[in-house]
Amino acid sequence: MSQDEISSPLAIIGCGFSAAALVAHLCADNPHLAQKMVLVGEGAHAENLGAGAAFGTESRDFRLNVRADIMKFFPDQPNDFELWAKTNINDPEAHTQMGAFYRRRDYARYIKDRLDRICHAGLPKIVDEQVLNLEKKRNGWRIICVSGKSIHADIVVLATGNPPPRWSCRIDKTAHGSSQLVENPWSGRWLDGPDPDANICFIGGGLTALDGLYALFKKNHRGKISVITPLGLFPPRQSNWKPQPAIRWPEHPQTATKMLHFMRSALAKTSQDWNAQAWQEILERLRADLNQQWRKLSPLDKTRLLKAAGRWWNLARYRAAPMNISAVETMQATGQLDMIAGRIKTISAAEKGFQLTLENGESCQADWVINCSGTAKDILLERLITAQLIQPCAFGLGPELTDELAIKDYAGKPYSDLFAIGAMTKGSCGDVVGAGTIAGQAALLSAYLGRKLHSHAQ
Repeated sequence: MSQDEISSPLAIIGCGFSAAALVAHLCADNPHLAQKMVLVGEGAHAENLGAGAAFGTESRDFRLNVRADIMKFFPDQPNDFELWAKTNINDPEAHTQMGAFYRRRDYARYIKDRLDRICHAGLPKIVDEQVLNLEKKRNGWRIICVSGKSIHADIVVLATGNPPPRWSCRIDKTAHGSSQLVENPWSGRWLDGPDPDANICFIGGGLTALDGLYALFKKNHRGKISVITPLGLFPPRQSNWKPQPAIRWPEHPQTATKMLHFMRSALAKTSQDWNAQAWQEILERLRADLNQQWRKLSPLDKTRLLKAAGRWWNLARYRAAPMNISAVETMQATGQLDMIAGRIKTISAAEKGFQLTLENGESCQADWVINCSGTAKDILLERLITAQLIQPCAFGLGPELTDELAIKDYAGKPYSDLFAIGAMTKGSCGDVVGAGTIAGQAALLSAYLGRKLHSHAQ
């Protein structure tokens, strides 16, 4: 190891919510470890740790898509954010009949406040570097950064979160490079660009698109807006659902067909309207033990289930804040907003703005195009899979993991010094995106790593 290389018993790659949750639990469980850890990620600073893609927006109109009592940072303190918000957030518009839906950036403030309180001895060493690759060493790993800097760690945790969006269609060379083609809309900075009368097209109609649509509505945007999405549907709005006991899944081995049949049978017993509170309550009761069922599936059945129901599950699962749906309904009623069912094939420059050509041959025009397709690529993860350092999950969306979140090598053997947490674990673990689920992972992994690091120190 060179004199310039940083060395640490534990390195966390990432600086968003997953990384912050793990840091918080590690600091709470093992305060003496805080100063020995290293956190590395592009743009990582003490002031924005935990903000990430989900909460690091600059827009005051991007709101959480779940109510305050669902946003758990600590599994054993379920109402912590809700209580904090009452004395630290002045946001009357957040309060609806369905609950309080605060601004995303205010949740980032909450995370910072909690980290400052828990990590009272100081945060881990933070390295603002983009990680290029990992190299396995006899003892631990070498983290190679784009700048050439390297970090040696006995244990590494991948906590990179959701990778930045990529275009899901071909961008013609005539249009490439235009600032009016917004590939990554998460920060909200693009909202300052369009003229109030500009025609805007969103590719994708999920939660990211709804953030943008609501923000445009609040800005009194006058121009025509179109949304192009495969199913031609927006997600349902959040209801005022109440937690209920988990539905008990069958104990016999599952298949994709049996899981689909069981879920359909359970949902058929309630309202057929997926906006209804009773419908969402059944879905949430199914979700409680869904990840255990997912892990029982064979790789082939995981692929089959995702292909058969993945798109519909995402719509039903990732519901929207009530104010977002109300804005969309208002714009649709006035004729300002059109929903188009289809897929974009190509975006090319037109005499005015851009021409968007769909796979069915139809086309439309827009002055601005906002990419909310959900297409993304984790380059670091892809490099590790290509180098056959880690085993990919059934459909390559992340690493294959053990119950302790240890990453498996290409032959299927768990590493004792490489772990993952957060969005990249969903391929192996199931429905892992919500703050509460990731916070639960952080608590589990913190306890496990604490024991490992303690035994190493002996």
